[in-house]
Amino acid sequence: MDEPERLDLAKLWAPRSERAFLRVPIGVDDAGRPVILDLKEAAQLGMGPHGLCVGATGSGKSELLRTLVLSLALSHPPDQVSMVLVDHKGGATFAPFEKLPHVAGVITNLEDDAGLIERAYASLSGEVQRRQQVLRDAGNIANIGDYNYQRAHHRPDLPPLPHLLVIIDEFGELLTARPDFIELFLSIGRIGRSIGVHLLLSSQRIEGGKLRGLDTYLSYRIGLRTFSEEESRTVLDTPDAFHLPALPGFGYLKVDTSLYQRFKGGYVSGPYQGPVVEEPEDAGPAPVRPYTVYNAAADAPDRPPARRGGCRSGRPGPRCWTCWSAS
Repeated sequence: MDEPERLDLAKLWAPRSERAFLRVPIGVDDAGRPVILDLKEAAQLGMGPHGLCVGATGSGKSELLRTLVLSLALSHPPDQVSMVLVDHKGGATFAPFEKLPHVAGVITNLEDDAGLIERAYASLSGEVQRRQQVLRDAGNIANIGDYNYQRAHHRPDLPPLPHLLVIIDEFGELLTARPDFIELFLSIGRIGRSIGVHLLLSSQRIEGGKLRGLDTYLSYRIGLRTFSEEESRTVLDTPDAFHLPALPGFGYLKVDTSLYQRFKGGYVSGPYQGPVVEEPEDAGPAPVRPYTVYNAAADAPDRPPARRGGCRSGRPGPRCWTCWSAS
């Protein structure tokens, strides 16, 4: 993107190849190269539909989630990708995205409203069932990939069925408040690949026991700086995330046993500074300017000539410090 103030959505939302679909940058590696998160399933050379993101307070977890949301929204039209953003604590992580056409809903402050937790559960469960019914009504189509191919090439009358990314921040506390949410997560883990529902669970802390079998479906892991080595091992199978720099954004991306990559996440929440002023390419070489030198040898006061020979004490060899000082 040349300038965020002037987005060419027709170009950004142009049809993407199968390889580039759901493939977006989230940061850069130690060499400055883009680090890509690919939400497609492994059979399509992706990193898997479901993942886990863990990071301690101040690790940059919220900023990384915002970067992912914006990357998907800028590179995919709303009829191909939609999102449901859930924040159990009611923070401002997803507040700026409420009006994005890709966002089907922003659910926050579940911590203080038990009724809202129930509605969130019913909404997600209902969407899973609705998508299954859409595939059946279209002629028992096997999966969302075949559905969108039929819609694009043979049956334009079919309604759009975009891929749905469900991001749940502080899911650990959500499971504490409503333990049966794990059954819904397990259901999405089993059939989400075929109906186009992708799950990203995020939390400040993680305990292996809380996943209760869900970890088998979480094929990609993002570990920012953690509170302990044990939490890092739960996410990455290594203690590395605990030893990351105490700066926001540093983390590791792990995909099964095929990828283990350190990265620095993108930063998208800063104020817009306007277009960058670039120097014209034909400006020519930089001018040479005089640099005045003071206390040069020519300006120094006259000094008596240094003594030659040995020490005044009569000893042969180099003079002692007293003789040098006297000269």
